[in-house]
Amino acid sequence: MIDETGVVTGFTLTPANVSEREATWDVIGPIKGYLLGDKGYLGTEFKQEMKKEGIEMITPVRANMDDPVPRETRKRINARRRLIETVIGQLAGQFAIEKCWARDLWHLSNRIARKLLSHTLGIFANFKQGKSQRDWLQQAKVIGC
Repeated sequence: MIDETGVVTGFTLTPANVSEREATWDVIGPIKGYLLGDKGYLGTEFKQEMKKEGIEMITPVRANMDDPVPRETRKRINARRRLIETVIGQLAGQFAIEKCWARDLWHLSNRIARKLLSHTLGIFANFKQGKSQRDWLQQAKVIGC
């Protein structure tokens, strides 16, 4: 989970056979309001459960579905989705987060936490240098990758 500036605010580790919907409850905490998700979160039952908790889950729609969201609103949502995808790309590309070889859960979770902390420090360093948010996403120069 990330905030509006691209800082990772929460994560959870689950076995591969656990649904990402189930894992969502581990990271949302006290969040209320809007939450963006991918197509894996489509489904009225899950969205209703989230709504009971005060969360409006916004997901993209499939090609064969009608989009209830107005076009201009969808453009703003897609801009936020690009931020999410950029952060995922940074974690995969610059931090090799998909390659955290560890023999037990403790070491795995600590290696991932260190990579997430490094990402956050990169954003902070760019902020302290007076760079705009767009430049924050260009962390390679700050982190030395």
